[in-house]
Amino acid sequence: MAGPAETDPAETDPAVGEDGEARPLVVLLIETGAEGALDEHQALRRAVRTELNDVAVDFDAQIVAPVASLDQRLASAESVRTERGALLVVWVEAGADGRVLDFVAEPGLVRRPLPGASAEAAAVVIRYFVADLAAGRALGFGVAAVEGGASTRAGSEGGEAPEPERRGGERPASDSGEPSSPDTPGEDTGDSPELALLLGDRDRVALGAGYLGQTWVYERPWEHGAELTLGWRHPLAAASSAGALRLGASYQIAPAYQSETPTQTSLGLVWFRVRRAPAALYAGYQHEWPALDLLVDASVRVGVEVNPREAFSGVDGSGTDSTGRLDLGRARVTPFVEPRLGLSWVVSTPVAVFVAAGLRVMPLRHEHTLRLESDEGVTEDIEYLRPRTVVPTVLVGLGVYLGAQ
Repeated sequence: MAGPAETDPAETDPAVGEDGEARPLVVLLIETGAEGALDEHQALRRAVRTELNDVAVDFDAQIVAPVASLDQRLASAESVRTERGALLVVWVEAGADGRVLDFVAEPGLVRRPLPGASAEAAAVVIRYFVADLAAGRALGFGVAAVEGGASTRAGSEGGEAPEPERRGGERPASDSGEPSSPDTPGEDTGDSPELALLLGDRDRVALGAGYLGQTWVYERPWEHGAELTLGWRHPLAAASSAGALRLGASYQIAPAYQSETPTQTSLGLVWFRVRRAPAALYAGYQHEWPALDLLVDASVRVGVEVNPREAFSGVDGSGTDSTGRLDLGRARVTPFVEPRLGLSWVVSTPVAVFVAAGLRVMPLRHEHTLRLESDEGVTEDIEYLRPRTVVPTVLVGLGVYLGAQ
């Protein structure tokens, strides 16, 4: 059985934290790959060390010889875990298509293929699992039997061992929902690596842009526009599965409303234009469905819409003659509140596609009217715009999550 090589002293953390208390140990076992891959191994060690800087664990990295047999890899990793009392041992396989991460802890194994992933991306996935374990959360392990301090896997040498139990006495289950048997290795039921890469347990800056459609006024059944958002995502706990708080601001790009209205005065045709400038601040909660790479958002937006208004007289409504401009008064400012629900699908790190729907409530209703008087002294009130009090809104777009890795 191939065992781990000697530890690189430069990569070993002290076993005791700054507060004098022993911290859980995480051991990284990196298989030697192709000749000349030393720089890549060092990059992975540095990336993992950086990701674990603010997690309350100690870290040790070792270079090991490649092992063809999964049983032998598990046995070697479990031996290191029991001898050193480690919280987690991560065996990094050097596969032809990229790295494969084997997470070995009590009581089992999770395998994560990462084809083509960079050292930084692999480090984020490792951090994700370490944070969950450090917080006392189960990772959906399958079978990895442990007997008498030595590691055996179902069907490997050393005989059969009883299946380990989860917290609360629950036995690990296979994909079929039945308890895993010693002859059938349990499948990985852990969270999606896409969400680990995208979010992890770090604060993230969130950018969004997309199509926005709504029914703003009675004169037009549907309005097409766009919305831009800038936000901040703050995880509520070390593990991303706990959800996150979201804060930010949004600005809506909307077309101006234009209309032409005939009058009974000497002005003839009057041309109206009302511009839109809605902006809002939002706060909400984001829940995660890691198995489906989905994020569910519930938020409330509080904002104002500013409506500069113009009116011109003339047959063509061009307004080129300053004498044809009519006074509509100052721009209207309307506050609004909008609860919104959204669903995002992580397409590829760090991009997500989202859809959302909301109801914008504009309790303050302004009158958009123009009073004209004819030469005969007849007064005419023209209502050129009727905004809705409740405005249904739908969005479709792309979101990008940014943050230091």
